[in-house]
Amino acid sequence: MALSLLTMPGFSPLLQAEDRLAENEVEFDAAMLSARGVDGKTAEWFRAPARFMSGPSRVKLWVNGIDRGNRLLNFDHAGMPCLNAGALRQAQIAVPWRAQNEADFCVDLRQQFPSATVTPLPGEARIELVVPTDALIDDATEQRDWQQQGTAAMLNYDLNHLTSSSHNSDLSFSQFASVLGANHQGWIMRSRQTLTAFQGENRWQHQAAYLQRSFQRQKTIFQAGQVNLVNSLFGSGQVFGMQIFPETALQRQGESAALIEGIADTQSVVEVRQSGALLYSTTVPAGPFTLSGFSLLNSQSDLLVKVIGSHGEVRQFSVSASEFLVAAAPGVQGLSLGIGRLQQPRRGTSPWLTTAGLGWGLTRRIDTSVGALASADYQAAAASINITPRQNTRVSAVLRGADERQYHHRGLSMTTFASHALTPRIGLMLNFSRQTAGYRELSEVQIADVHQQYRGARQQLGAGVNWSHTATGSLALSWSRSQASGRRDINTVRLGWSRRMGRAVLGANLERHHGGSHGNDNRFYLSLSLPLNAGQLNAWHSDSGRGARSGVRYSQSQNQERSWNIASERNSRLGRTEFAAGFDSFNPRMRVAGNMTLGSQHDRSAAIHLQGSGLWYQGQWLLSPSAIGDTLGIARVGQEPGVRLDTPYGPAWTNGQGVAVLPALGAYRRSLIQVDTRKLKRSRDIDNALQYTDAGRGAVNEVNFNVMKTRRVWIKATTPAGQPLPEGASVFDQQEQFMAMTADDGSFFIMNAQPGMSLVVDSPDGGSCRLLLDLPAIPPEGKLFETGSPVCQ
Repeated sequence: MALSLLTMPGFSPLLQAEDRLAENEVEFDAAMLSARGVDGKTAEWFRAPARFMSGPSRVKLWVNGIDRGNRLLNFDHAGMPCLNAGALRQAQIAVPWRAQNEADFCVDLRQQFPSATVTPLPGEARIELVVPTDALIDDATEQRDWQQQGTAAMLNYDLNHLTSSSHNSDLSFSQFASVLGANHQGWIMRSRQTLTAFQGENRWQHQAAYLQRSFQRQKTIFQAGQVNLVNSLFGSGQVFGMQIFPETALQRQGESAALIEGIADTQSVVEVRQSGALLYSTTVPAGPFTLSGFSLLNSQSDLLVKVIGSHGEVRQFSVSASEFLVAAAPGVQGLSLGIGRLQQPRRGTSPWLTTAGLGWGLTRRIDTSVGALASADYQAAAASINITPRQNTRVSAVLRGADERQYHHRGLSMTTFASHALTPRIGLMLNFSRQTAGYRELSEVQIADVHQQYRGARQQLGAGVNWSHTATGSLALSWSRSQASGRRDINTVRLGWSRRMGRAVLGANLERHHGGSHGNDNRFYLSLSLPLNAGQLNAWHSDSGRGARSGVRYSQSQNQERSWNIASERNSRLGRTEFAAGFDSFNPRMRVAGNMTLGSQHDRSAAIHLQGSGLWYQGQWLLSPSAIGDTLGIARVGQEPGVRLDTPYGPAWTNGQGVAVLPALGAYRRSLIQVDTRKLKRSRDIDNALQYTDAGRGAVNEVNFNVMKTRRVWIKATTPAGQPLPEGASVFDQQEQFMAMTADDGSFFIMNAQPGMSLVVDSPDGGSCRLLLDLPAIPPEGKLFETGSPVCQ
């Protein structure tokens, strides 16, 4: 809050410029002020230019003309702000070393950067900072000092339990998947394992354990243990060994990923595998589904997709590597080296493998890479190129050669992909791949039968077009043909359409498979989605060679953390009707979901899913409903319990001590952490509800939100005679800092009151008195401000 007599009506003629005063100071006529009912001590306070009152004030930060948000800053007696490390980080200004180690240290910008200026503008509640450009922290990863400190131990858990029964069988299935590990000063240790119980039989499986470290200056990741060798040109599977490969997060590159589309007849579990390794598993509802966002072992091995229906039916199909080259990240630059012994052997042997790869940019629009893989009986080499001749056009090609010595197989493989956007609404895609008769992948070498049989050349061709218009909706059409010597060609056509009609969304999908060993397979799916009151109504109809299904579902989210649904579906072929109900609860400590299904033929099933994590940090266990990633953080919100924080990877909540787990942070990316101030008590104030983390991979980043107890008191003091204080009296604290001015009824407002606080009131007539604030030691909760009626002695 800033006060100035310059803004009061009638005071302009009171100003008298004097040469003996400082350039920006003014002098008031004390006699005239007194006649106007204003205390002379108030004039002394306003003699200097307008300035912020000492103490905390919320202001806007402007840096070189750019708004950097609001922040609560402390101001000294001269009205200048204390710019500590937190304020500088929010302003995106480089933080000096001393301020990084002393949270309350005030940085003198003009001493740190002689050309810098700090301009307080109290009338606008704003601070303007102007600093040299080399003082600014650029968003480029190369110019930021990413933090990799912190130590913590972690546990992720995922528990699924399913039971079902019918007139002729009972089924019980449970699986507990866990990840154990620790982070220490940027080092990451992880161990993944699962425990499965099926029909009374238990199976324990240890999947992988490894040690990892990201080195910022070298832009390299080191891994040792049970790892998948990272070489974008080859697929090797899991080995026991070590490797180094480029840190793509420091190169502004995306992760290699695939896009998988299909139709599920019922609620199904979809498993995605590559080279025999499970990459991704999820549950999808009946109807069209699209899967993306998972990492690949490599960008040249086909994907095997298995769709497991709710009644045990299994359907599988493959996705050619040439189809998902569109999602692979080009231009990953740097050297990758790896060595290890292949695990999960198929032929009873564990060969040693060595891989090497190098990627670099020839020009801004052309990237290339080369690589090699070698073992005792298998060698391969490859080269790739990615060209972006125009912003809306991309062409990629990969050429591989392999030599398998034991059975004398030698061949080549070529994969190409091209995409072009004709207009913002129309896009085209074309892919082609071909393998000669002798080409073998490393994963195929491990299967003895593959070597003993003749296999001719294989090739695959695909094309697609996407089109959208507000009047007709969105349309996607794709076609692919797979050919192999001695086998029937497989032709696949997929057509998808959707359109918004008012609040409703209507969609239709058609999928046709022709040829191959499984014959023809046609599928059609029609869906309607309609918002209804506080929920969502969905209806669908699907038709395939296995019969038709129709159903309806109503779902509702009570808030951001809780939802429920009910559904019914009719299977016309089996003459069976099912009724289902489910819920999903996302509480501060754990995620719990469940569903139950009842069939018209006396069959029923129930499932429960528990998910969460635990973190051991500085002597205490902290719980979270989300899985903990490689890079994580801790947030302290004073000692306030139950406060929600929003992060880029989902919400988090503080425990009873005001501490929350930030289960995942962006590695070498700024992550915004925001406190939901609606959950704070009214007597609390926070200096800045928005903070950013600068976490390197493997860090346990700590974020502190300074929460202050603020006592706002409306004081209606009286004189010993019981009369209200005079209007226009000035109120000062014991340090003679101006606090308030009395209103026409003699009342005034104190922002940061303390029990036993002593205040001095100077009247316009020259008199003064002192009053003490008799406040309870513990302020009442739920009140925006307190009231007091002391006597001014």
